[in-house]
Amino acid sequence: MKIIITDDIDKDNLIAEIWFKDQIIAEINSEKLRLEIEFNDIKGLQLDLEDLLEAINISKSKLGNVSD
Repeated sequence: MKIIITDDIDKDNLIAEIWFKDQIIAEINSEKLRLEIEFNDIKGLQLDLEDLLEAINISKSKLGNVSD
């Protein structure tokens, strides 16, 4: 998995894109004063839970925990 921290023209804050192979599988953002994750609908996608949790935690640390 790969994580890209970027900005989006439609968002006020940075976002974290979580990539698996050549597809964005999820986006983490903090638009509502808390971190939210939105998964893309990718049919048949199977992920290793530990890899996904690691990607989420890395994204969280890079974006900052806005709920504290």
